[in-house]
Amino acid sequence: MFGFGLAAVNLTSDVTFANRAALTVITVFGGGGFVVAGLIARRRQPSNRVGPLMLAVGFAWVLAGLQFSSHPGLGYLGVVGGWVWAALFAHLMLAFPSGRLDVEPGDLPNAV
Repeated sequence: MFGFGLAAVNLTSDVTFANRAALTVITVFGGGGFVVAGLIARRRQPSNRVGPLMLAVGFAWVLAGLQFSSHPGLGYLGVVGGWVWAALFAHLMLAFPSGRLDVEPGDLPNAV
């Protein structure tokens, strides 16, 4: 439902028509893919943190699509969503498959 609201905002933005359609499709399907995968992961392994991370990435991805809105406030919110999306995605990649950032003391280089 959030994706459809975003689609309406993107389709009324100042970007050219071909780019608006592509932006809307990529935003809705990309973010929706992460949300669906996060829901499936959360249902299959509730104790694993990958599912909630994927949900957060999906919602931040959709939020980042607002950066092309013609309304300045929504545009700024979209830019912030882009940074949040990137940070959450990096955390997801580093924490996969357990969902935790596990570092053993022997894994760190010795400080000089």
